[in-house]
Amino acid sequence: MTKNLRKENNELKNKVEETESLLEDLKRSVTFRKQNSKNDTQEKERREETIEAVSLNKKIDREDSLNEKSKTELEQKKIVELSINQWVNSWSSKDIEAYIASYASEFKPSRGLSRNAWEKGRRKRLANPAFIKITLTNVVVDFRGEDLAKITFRQKYQSDTYSDEVNKEVTVKMINDKWLITRERVQQ
Repeated sequence: MTKNLRKENNELKNKVEETESLLEDLKRSVTFRKQNSKNDTQEKERREETIEAVSLNKKIDREDSLNEKSKTELEQKKIVELSINQWVNSWSSKDIEAYIASYASEFKPSRGLSRNAWEKGRRKRLANPAFIKITLTNVVVDFRGEDLAKITFRQKYQSDTYSDEVNKEVTVKMINDKWLITRERVQQ
């Protein structure tokens, strides 16, 4: 009987060892699958993070590019506005040479006047009044390319001999690093 018990005990021991071995194999298999699944999940997350980072970088690059473009346009707009203000100041201070220098050589006066006839008339009109005061409001600068802009505004002119208020459109062009007037007209 002791022999039988030993035999059964050995068989049970063997079965326990087999079961433990199977359990170890099963644990390794589950661990391997978990690691692979975890690695797959981590890899997928890394890919998604990479895609998000690339998308974010592209978005930031686009925004930076747009910001740079906007910044450049804003700077150019300020330079154009400064040029128009210099034109107004030379007109108001009756600085005839600076006023005429605000116009490009290609400026074509309205009403079919020649450039010489227009210039002669402007010199006379600036010299006669005791004072001139020009005020611009609602100034809008609209770029038509890198070297061309249309400016619209409300112009109030006052002198001791005449006053009026009109809507005006002026086209300026970048010539030799200066924004010069190439066209000027009163809007109806």
